[in-house]
Amino acid sequence: MARDGGNLGIVQLSDKHEGEFTLNDELIVTQLAHFAAGVIENRYWLGRAEEQRRIAESALAETRNAEKRYRRLIETAEEGIWLLDARDRTAFVNRRMAVMLGYTEEEMLGRPLLDFISEDSVPVAQQKLELRHAGEREQLELIFHRKDGTPVHTLAVCNPIFDEPGAFAGALAMVTDITARVEAEQQIKRAHETLQAVIEASPLAIFLLDTRGTVLSWNPAAERMFGWTAGEAIGNPVPFIPPSARAELEAALEIGRQGQLLNGVRRWTHPPRRFSGRHPDLERHPQERSGRS
Repeated sequence: MARDGGNLGIVQLSDKHEGEFTLNDELIVTQLAHFAAGVIENRYWLGRAEEQRRIAESALAETRNAEKRYRRLIETAEEGIWLLDARDRTAFVNRRMAVMLGYTEEEMLGRPLLDFISEDSVPVAQQKLELRHAGEREQLELIFHRKDGTPVHTLAVCNPIFDEPGAFAGALAMVTDITARVEAEQQIKRAHETLQAVIEASPLAIFLLDTRGTVLSWNPAAERMFGWTAGEAIGNPVPFIPPSARAELEAALEIGRQGQLLNGVRRWTHPPRRFSGRHPDLERHPQERSGRS
């Protein structure tokens, strides 16, 4: 008989001599049955416990292996990984994130995100943190400052984290350093502004065409030389090319479309659109003036 009253088996007592068993004999058999049931039941539960222990150890080993794989993935990631708690304090950063800002991982732990944000980006960062608490996922550009004070331009993908009851528990961000790209864009912008200033100040007529011959830019010298303002010329075909020279212009554009350099001087006799008094030579000889393209 088991502890729960169920039967585990049968105990039989036999004697080679004839006669009935006494009450004492029955008591002994009953005690033996209980003892055997206890041994059997204990062996059963010990076996179950051993099996559960093996299952638990296997699950624990798998968990540790998975943790090692995830940690290896995090530590070797090219992006910075930043985990915030519910108070927007740093709960975890990977090595890439710490190196990006010039800190050790230990130096960043426990500190608020805003401690690392550039002053210009703090208002935006505060607003975005409030959106994380509301459950919004977002990609945005932020400027951090390194430990030495230099700026770091980043592209961050931020995801809110909620616990099982649904309360905000923190946020996870994947951060990419885009400083080199931003600096290259700024250099291109400065070069463009410099080139534009040179074009605007040039005494030579300079204008830019697309591959279809439409005017894209028209400097002040072109206004003075040809008589059309930038507002009139831009977005339209070259205004001073006469119909007789359109074929030659199209041939020149085709050379450009093929990526070849077009050199040389082209002369077309052109009538100016208006005479403002600034072009006395055009007023006197409108059909004799030659323009260059």
